[in-house]
Amino acid sequence: MDLTPQQRRAATLAALLGNALEWFDFAVYGYVATPLGHAFFPAEDPGLQAVAAFGVFAVGYLMRPVGSLVLGPIGDLLGRRNMLSLSIVLMGAASLLIALLPTHAQWGAGAGLALLGLRMVQGFSVGGEFTGSMTYATEAARPGQQGLLASLATAGGLVGFSLGSLTVALLARALGDAAMDAWGWRLPFALGGLVALLGLWM
Repeated sequence: MDLTPQQRRAATLAALLGNALEWFDFAVYGYVATPLGHAFFPAEDPGLQAVAAFGVFAVGYLMRPVGSLVLGPIGDLLGRRNMLSLSIVLMGAASLLIALLPTHAQWGAGAGLALLGLRMVQGFSVGGEFTGSMTYATEAARPGQQGLLASLATAGGLVGFSLGSLTVALLARALGDAAMDAWGWRLPFALGGLVALLGLWM
């Protein structure tokens, strides 16, 4: 792409931060899977709660190839920036809805199904974001720097995972186990929905 140095730096930063924010939202689920199991699946069998919660976690990964197959061509046809913006909106909306989702005690089995659907949207979203951000950074790079900038976008995913872990750890320490299990698990999802606005702005 024919870009100014300032535009190149902005594109690289957007790819790195956008990927970090997407993976923050995606990874938070894994760190609060146990409270999610308590909230969204029947309480008769705690082991089954854990299996169901982590099964929903796995579904996000199964949706990643689907997201890449759908969102990749959108990036080719409508522009990488538009595709990445769509991906961030999907992820942020799914995270915010998880934060607001009624539990099994309120909705019954419908709560677990809604959680499953929102997790599928998260996986679909990150499937387009991950490779799309690397492609975007590579296309915006100066000749000879494509590999470096693509790797920075990849590193953004690891930064997002780490920030998700740190956020949940700090919340658990500040709130305690009982509050984290009752309602504290909602906070990182709400935060993820809000920081998605930053990614969209970037």
